[in-house]
Amino acid sequence: MTARKDSQVEEQLRHTQEKLRLKEGEAPCGSWWKVWMFFFLLLIVAEVVMLWLWYPPFREQVEDLYSDIETRIEDYLMEMASPQHSGCFRPI
Repeated sequence: MTARKDSQVEEQLRHTQEKLRLKEGEAPCGSWWKVWMFFFLLLIVAEVVMLWLWYPPFREQVEDLYSDIETRIEDYLMEMASPQHSGCFRPI
C-alpha cells in the first residue's frame, strides 16, 4: 500500500512540475500576438477616422452603406412581420 501511495505522490509531483515548466515559458502579460492585434485594430480605427474627417467621398460612401443596410433590415423585418410569416417570427 505504501508503494502505491509513493507512486501516486511521484505522479502528482511530476504533473505539478510539468505545469510549472509550461507556465515558466509564458509571458507574464500574455502573448505578443494580443498586443500586436490591439495596435493593428487601433491603427485601423485611426485610419477610418482620418478618412472620415478628411476625405468626403469616403464619408458619403459610408453613409450610403449604412442607409442601405438600414433599409434592408427594415424590409426584412416588415416581410417577417407579414401574415404569411406570423407563425415563424414575432417582432418585439
